[in-house]
Amino acid sequence: MSKEMPTIYRLTFAVHLIVAVVIGALLLIIPMTFGTWFGYPKVVALTPVVRSFGALLLGFGGLTSFYARRATAWSSVDYIVRGEFLYLVLQTLVFLISALTGTGPALGNWVFTVVSAVLAALFAATWVNRPA
Repeated sequence: MSKEMPTIYRLTFAVHLIVAVVIGALLLIIPMTFGTWFGYPKVVALTPVVRSFGALLLGFGGLTSFYARRATAWSSVDYIVRGEFLYLVLQTLVFLISALTGTGPALGNWVFTVVSAVLAALFAATWVNRPA
């Protein structure tokens, strides 16, 4: 018999689902406009790449969080939590290094550093509080 999933688990996947759907949909639907809000240059030739990243966020981030929220056993989500944590730590480092070295727009780098770090912290807290 499995123990009840911790409250932080549901919160983490709810927040991740919202972030993945909002950012993913905006990247998919209005990629260049969304980028300019954070200081990224409008490079029309990159539209397919940016849209594919939006689709990736919707598919992997949104869908895995949607299904993970419905799981009743830790074994069903263990690899998702570990994978998301690793991905988000690496993503945080990429944006942080870019911000500190002045590569790309400062606003975009700092905003996405914070978003990535908060999500990474939520996934870390979820893993720490996993059922024994």
